Amino acid sequence: EMSSSSGPDYGEIDYWEGRYQGKKGEFFEWFLGYKTLQPLISQCAQKSDPIVNIGCGNSPLGEDIHKDGYTEVINIDFSPSVVDWLISTIGDRVGLKYLVMDARKLDFEDNSIQLAIDKGTTDAVLCGENYEQNVDQICSEVSRVLKSNGVYMVITYSDPESRLPYFDKPKYGWQIETTKVPLENDPKIH
Repeated sequence: EMSSSSGPDYGEIDYWEGRYQGKKGEFFEWFLGYKTLQPLISQCAQKSDPIVNIGCGNSPLGEDIHKDGYTEVINIDFSPSVVDWLISTIGDRVGLKYLVMDARKLDFEDNSIQLAIDKGTTDAVLCGENYEQNVDQICSEVSRVLKSNGVYMVITYSDPESRLPYFDKPKYGWQIETTKVPLENDPKIH
């Protein structure tokens, strides 16, 4: 989990800016797409509920959620390059937004979001410097913006035992549930 100089620094913006500047024009789905996540998303949010996709990257997840009839899908990433590319590729659609935003300082009103989706973002943050502080800032912000019945859906490659200590803290006021989701057998998923 700790940052290592031997591999990519997934927790830092410079890594992502370099990656996205070199891969413009390509959607990339890390490990789970909307087809697999749809049943979970539909349990957590109504079609009219505000949903934020934290660390959206160049995944088509947000667009796919919107195509399924969800009317307020906000995709955020701290990389201006990927957000600019998504806006130019997907265009302006009512109910689908792409914003440059750092998950450690969410620009949303308190109690305004029904579902916050973190698909691999925590995994990436845990590879960077100050990872414990950064994950705590993200969780504190998500806790602040979630509605009282809101859901923070964290999709991770790791075992729950290695991630729960970051999320299961009284200050967030969350009830924790874990669900094992099978990886998709889809050649478009990397």
